[in-house]
Amino acid sequence: MHSTPAKAVGPLSQESPLSRTTTTTHTVDMAQIADLNHRLSNSQKGSTVTASDIGLEGATVTEHPPGSLAGSALLVRLCWDGAPEFPYIHGHFSNSAGSDGALVVDLHTAALKKLSQLLHAHHTWGQGSRLLGPSDVVDSTRH
Repeated sequence: MHSTPAKAVGPLSQESPLSRTTTTTHTVDMAQIADLNHRLSNSQKGSTVTASDIGLEGATVTEHPPGSLAGSALLVRLCWDGAPEFPYIHGHFSNSAGSDGALVVDLHTAALKKLSQLLHAHHTWGQGSRLLGPSDVVDSTRH
């Protein structure tokens, strides 16, 4: 299973690379995933998020290599699959800085809330999704 992280969130405009027409359903969860990926990719050195920071030390790795996640594993990015209204959200972790995040684990509400808190984001998790309107554009790629 190969995954691609969610992409940037932003309003549509003639100048925007996101201004193309889309037929995909977008939800608040997808927008929040894109925001967290942006925050993770722009985090200052030393402000990394580890598996233990969000309560995932020992979590089952769902992709190879199988095993459990070390508390020191670094969160690289998030992805999702399934229906946009109820996505399954996954975290990609690595055992070393600069790695591609081959260690994939499922993320549930508690971990997502903790991650949002650590990255100073005001997100709502576990409340069900609402569909976004045309002014709430998210360009995401599924898992």
